Amino acid sequence: MKKILFFSFLLVSCSSLNVKKQDNKYSSLSSRGSIAVLPFDNLSNDITAETMIRDMITSGLEKKGWQVIKNEITDEKLKSVGITDGGQLNSVTPKEISELLTADYLLYGTIEDFKLQNLGYVVKKTVEINVKIVKGATEETVFDEKGSGGDFKVFLKSDEAKKAFIEYNALKLVQNIVKRPLYKEAKDAVSKILNKIP
Repeated sequence: MKKILFFSFLLVSCSSLNVKKQDNKYSSLSSRGSIAVLPFDNLSNDITAETMIRDMITSGLEKKGWQVIKNEITDEKLKSVGITDGGQLNSVTPKEISELLTADYLLYGTIEDFKLQNLGYVVKKTVEINVKIVKGATEETVFDEKGSGGDFKVFLKSDEAKKAFIEYNALKLVQNIVKRPLYKEAKDAVSKILNKIP
């Protein structure tokens, strides 16, 4: 009995050490300054995904107490040097962007996957994003994480498959109209990243 209690204590101690180790991974971000959420590099075919995910990240950082430069101000200043989307950010160094925006930190994002596949019998939703935070003055990457959200459903009966095909196409149409495609999956992906930012 004593041996079992000892091993249980040992397992709990080790797991708590692992949690503390993970929590401290990005401890250098605890001294917060101003941060600019840059336009995301959108590798998907969905043109509305970038704005929605960027706004989610911005809102999440503000709730955590970060001093976020307004996206409109960031976009306006980037436009003054010829940058209108995330794919063009590599043409300027992080230090130059930091000085232009007067931001201590820069958040770079990439939408790696953002799609709804509706094949009738199978419906698959996938959102995958990557976020990096770079310290402007030193150009050091101080945060680098991926987040994903998804849903996968299989319909075995043809009646269910036909109904699902119609319903998911209608849902996609509505979400595109209100500019919130794959909202739940995107929110899950963003939350996984925000949970790791101090």
